[in-house]
Amino acid sequence: VVTRNLTSIYECLEYSIKNKKVQYKKESINLSQFLHDRIDFFQVLAEVKYITIVSNVEAKLMVNMSRIELQRLIDNNLSNAIKYAKDTTTIAIDLKRETNFAVLGFTNSGEQIEDVEKIFIRYYRGDDIRGGFGLGLSIVKYICDLYAIKINVISNEKGESTFTYYFPINTVKE
Repeated sequence: VVTRNLTSIYECLEYSIKNKKVQYKKESINLSQFLHDRIDFFQVLAEVKYITIVSNVEAKLMVNMSRIELQRLIDNNLSNAIKYAKDTTTIAIDLKRETNFAVLGFTNSGEQIEDVEKIFIRYYRGDDIRGGFGLGLSIVKYICDLYAIKINVISNEKGESTFTYYFPINTVKE
């Protein structure tokens, strides 16, 4: 469990250092399979908190982007969903095709996010209790801006938070 957490943190820091200096190669990636693989990787971390991950993933959705950047986007959302979820709750992960987008969503139950605009600012942290450096979501925002991926975050008073990403049709391949 600790190794998986450290691996994720290391990869996030490495990307943060390299992203302005390295041009990551775009490739055609089966987003559906890639997402399943990343969920499998994080399953152990969820089990430690008795969290159930439920996924509803449409098959064979392809994207054209860097594998490293796609992994940063997915891993940050998965690790945050687990980190900020209450024990014994469920995390829902959905991937579906809509008319002009592939829509990827992560929903968990924890505390309400007070300011959904600030969470994407580098070094901003909603709380000091759970650790972290405040880099993850700023990296996700950078990647989304790079690929014109729209972000929508909703967090209600019950503590249910949903992060939704709209991959544009030019990123999504048939």
